[in-house]
Amino acid sequence: MKDRLVVMGSAPCLETDMIRLLGGAMDVADWDFLAVGLDCADRYLGRIEHAASYHPKEFPQFRERRAKAGGNLDYRQHSHGAVSGLEIRVWPYFSPSGSSTMLGVEVGLGLGYAKIVVCGAPLDEKGYRRFQEGWKVRLPAIKDKTRAMSGFPRELLGEPTKE
Repeated sequence: MKDRLVVMGSAPCLETDMIRLLGGAMDVADWDFLAVGLDCADRYLGRIEHAASYHPKEFPQFRERRAKAGGNLDYRQHSHGAVSGLEIRVWPYFSPSGSSTMLGVEVGLGLGYAKIVVCGAPLDEKGYRRFQEGWKVRLPAIKDKTRAMSGFPRELLGEPTKE
């Protein structure tokens, strides 16, 4: 495990955010990666260490899509609920929800990552604005170790620096 984690949502800005983060002086080898939700299964085909979702029943589809695209399959799965027959690390749920992306941040913090950067999760489109309250409520717990590349989380937490 490295000390830096990229939490990847599946918004259209994912690739742009990743290029901005990793395209500079930052080396992909310095980071672990966590994919959030079914739609991220085949968006980033580099190595992922973790997958997180509020919808754990979708993990078999996630694995299928990832395998078909040629991505690694030896990642750990994380959710707020268990599913019979699946190996999932279950994390406690706290209201209000901050979306599966916040679950990814909470997983990163719980696993001991020192620096977390969120990409591809602006949370400013109509269907996702409702999750902003969950980020505000968790701000004291996440603000020292978490930054974001776009949208509401970036406004709340700031962008990452080279440090």
